[in-house]
Amino acid sequence: MNIGITGASGFIGRHLVYLLTASGHNVKILRRKDSRVLQIQDSEKNKVVYGDYLNPDLLKNFVSELDYLIHCGGVIKAVRKEDFIKGNFISTRNLVDAINKYNESLKRFIFLSSQSAQGPSIDKNNLRKEDDPPEPVSWYGKSKLMAENYIINHLEVPYTIFRPSSVYGEGDRETARFFKYAKAGLFPIPAGEKYINLIYVKDLIDIIVKSLQSEVAEYKIYFVADGINYSLSEIAEFLKTLLKKKYFITVKMPLIFMVPVFSITELFSRLIKKATMLNMDKLKELREKYWLGSTEKIEKELGFKPQYDVFRGFPVVYKWYKENQWF
Repeated sequence: MNIGITGASGFIGRHLVYLLTASGHNVKILRRKDSRVLQIQDSEKNKVVYGDYLNPDLLKNFVSELDYLIHCGGVIKAVRKEDFIKGNFISTRNLVDAINKYNESLKRFIFLSSQSAQGPSIDKNNLRKEDDPPEPVSWYGKSKLMAENYIINHLEVPYTIFRPSSVYGEGDRETARFFKYAKAGLFPIPAGEKYINLIYVKDLIDIIVKSLQSEVAEYKIYFVADGINYSLSEIAEFLKTLLKKKYFITVKMPLIFMVPVFSITELFSRLIKKATMLNMDKLKELREKYWLGSTEKIEKELGFKPQYDVFRGFPVVYKWYKENQWF
């Protein structure tokens, strides 16, 4: 199969490219001309094509002759809300327009959205489902939802939308940061117990690739997680055990202290024009207590059975970080 990938130099995109090429597929990778990172070169199975998200006509060479297109590209941190809209909505809108114009025979468009698009749940007993009215609290989530709606209302070929929870795995810099804190004997978390879902990257990409051959997945939205509701204190305690730390401090930061810290880091990021995860938009998500969703739909319709939970996945990832000298 000929499969197009956006965001191939990113954490999830790299894993997808490796899996697809190992499975014998031909992969076409979209690279922006202004991209400073290219970790995947042209090869027998990988073809790198230049394009511009801001112009559908400049995406013609990328979308043409594809059987499937997996859109992993996007923005997870930004200096302004307009950057989220540009990186997540406008890029997706132009891809959709290019597909409609240049590849009407595309078998499926896969969009990697986010749990942030559906929003948090009200408590542990009312897990948010895919058909619940979306209630994103951040511009990141709103921009992903805008992209979803454009796909649903304008794309002329079948689609599948995945809303993964927080994703961890080999090569993820955000997860590595928490391991570094834990290795130093610290684990900073917002005050008050918080509950989250997680998914190991290899479980995520496995179900994405599996869905390509499933007609049931056409025109559907799926939330993806390992099915366990974790408390942040539970994760902190496991990291303490995993890293064999005798002295370990869980730093619970009250919201009143987080606001000025995030405000200052956001101001500094705007001055140097470099995005950071410590911004006021992210703080809107950190205020929420329950980031929990139901995996009932994806389990029932696609037979999704994740192979890893945190207690099995974290040791594998930590070993990779050590072997690759990330610490």
